[in-house]
Amino acid sequence: MIGPVAAVFEQGGPRRLRVLAICAAPASDEAPLAIDREWAALRGIAESQRAQITLVRLVPPTREALRAALRSCCERGVAPHVLHFAGHGRPDRLVLEDPVGREDHVSRAALSELLRDGGVRLVVLNACYSATYRTVSLARWFVRQGLVDTAIGHEAPILDEVAIAFAGSFYSLPFPRGG
Repeated sequence: MIGPVAAVFEQGGPRRLRVLAICAAPASDEAPLAIDREWAALRGIAESQRAQITLVRLVPPTREALRAALRSCCERGVAPHVLHFAGHGRPDRLVLEDPVGREDHVSRAALSELLRDGGVRLVVLNACYSATYRTVSLARWFVRQGLVDTAIGHEAPILDEVAIAFAGSFYSLPFPRGG
């Protein structure tokens, strides 16, 4: 059975940039983020770049949903070019949601297994401490392990307004299109 993410990517056509967004805002979050505002900014850019970007939000933002979406997309030959994560992070993990909406701390090893053979070329980690220089951060780990070609993250805590502005500006850049 074709998954919903793969179906949307197939409808978008082969020459569009395929972006899978994970917007994690666990109910147990003690420091809530403006995830809906970041998603709105991403949607606005995708709509303004109508001929260039197919954007899909992973719902629910769980590791199980990510595993299923990447598997289905890969099987259908429409792997996302970009995996965009919006949420909390640390140098060695991201915080997704569990099936009931609570925090699920997903280690770099678990994230590696999810990304392995998933076809993702670029990971954008719009999360605090996701690209630190003093440790092997998630961004650096994904590239060193050969899981993606490029990874972008943040070295320090990032304010919501900055994360939202970064996401909007980044996807306004021209991207090579195709396959």
